[in-house]
Amino acid sequence: VGSAPPASERVVVIPLVVADRSPLGVLQVEGAHPLERTDLAFVHAIANQLAIAFERDRARREDISRREHAEEGHEVAQHAVQVRDDLLAIVSHDLRSPLWTILMAADALTEGADGPATAERIRRAARRMMRLIEDLLDFASIEAGRLAMRRARQDAAALLAEVHTSFEATARNKGLTL
Repeated sequence: VGSAPPASERVVVIPLVVADRSPLGVLQVEGAHPLERTDLAFVHAIANQLAIAFERDRARREDISRREHAEEGHEVAQHAVQVRDDLLAIVSHDLRSPLWTILMAADALTEGADGPATAERIRRAARRMMRLIEDLLDFASIEAGRLAMRRARQDAAALLAEVHTSFEATARNKGLTL
């Protein structure tokens, strides 16, 4: 019974390398018999194909990750556009009411209606518009993550009276009583 050939004649370790990239690993092959030149050429071909397959898989995973991040960015952008559109719809709706009050009060002034009461309606509508603008600025601060809260007591009766006064002339012009 003969002795086995030395390991140095039966084992080959080949780095898995793709041009301009750091090694991906190594391929170690051990034969039962000493490896001949054709065996080594075959093992090198396998190592090259394996390195290319690993590199393609890495590139594919990187591409998938890049696409997922791009889709996430697109979804975030779509959400931001939707939030903006919703906000514009709310703001335009909320600002119309005090603007109508101002326009009706201005019409009343030109028609010779009670000056001081009309001027007060204009002031209330302007103050309401200022609060709406402050709400917009608060919303922007919330979105930016830097909202500062100011707690203050509010008079609910005064708020209801303001709303009543804002719509009183419109209701009266339509024959309604609030």
